[in-house]
Amino acid sequence: MIKKMKSFFPKGELVFDATNTKGLKIANKYVKKTGNANAQMYFSIDNVKEFADITGTKLIEVQGFYEKALKICSNAKLITKLFMYFSDKWNRTKVIHLKLN
Repeated sequence: MIKKMKSFFPKGELVFDATNTKGLKIANKYVKKTGNANAQMYFSIDNVKEFADITGTKLIEVQGFYEKALKICSNAKLITKLFMYFSDKWNRTKVIHLKLN
């Protein structure tokens, strides 16, 4: 899909969120727990640099998914903040910014 996008948007950039393999397992377990079996996820990225190489894109930036949210979520419960913090610390979730070249 990304290789195809490159032909349509040769100077484009792509920003998306992803999870790693462990994060995918945890997320799907949570989705099942909520009773929504149709919302399973099937895509994960463990090595962002390798992913950029495979797709022929240039890696611009990788950020923690919750990095900015933690700074503004003062009303969140402590347990929620801990989950968010460790999710980013252990690279479970991330925001990936690629240049399509």
